[in-house]
Amino acid sequence: MKGLVESVLAFLRIDGQSWQPAPDLAAFHPGKTAKIELGGAPVGYLGLLHPNTAETQGVDANCWLFELDLEKVLEYCPARAIFKELPRFPVVVRDVAFLTDMDFQSAKVVDFVRGWKPADGLVEGVELFDYYAGDNIPANKKSLAYSISYRALDRTLTDAEINEVHAKLVSALMLDLGIERR
Repeated sequence: MKGLVESVLAFLRIDGQSWQPAPDLAAFHPGKTAKIELGGAPVGYLGLLHPNTAETQGVDANCWLFELDLEKVLEYCPARAIFKELPRFPVVVRDVAFLTDMDFQSAKVVDFVRGWKPADGLVEGVELFDYYAGDNIPANKKSLAYSISYRALDRTLTDAEINEVHAKLVSALMLDLGIERR
């Protein structure tokens, strides 16, 4: 469902959304609800249908829903499309996994990477691609794995350059967010 909302926002050429834990809302399952924000302002909610509501309505399976305030969302649409030249140089992706507390929000890593200044513009993107809790993970911990993409606009990056920037970024994440590498 989160991917669907992200696709809608991407279609509208809106980026920079953040996901925050949401307060208990009558229609949603407590603890399984997120608030969608743009520019720090709430524009919607996403979550699992409350079990009582599901039972009342005869819904037997998990039902995920989202609500967007389109008037607010459309305020963040660009006035016109801006096209960029396709990159001439290849992107390089490095994956990294972290061990965090169960209540750690995965968006903290994404936000940190996007705002990390020492990368000299080499970090192109970051994406959570795996969440795991269970065997081989300590109790009350979870594993979060991210793909981080690097690209220079003026040259092909060398492995040495990427490895250096990636190592510094991972160290900064562990230090600033108090997480450990898995």
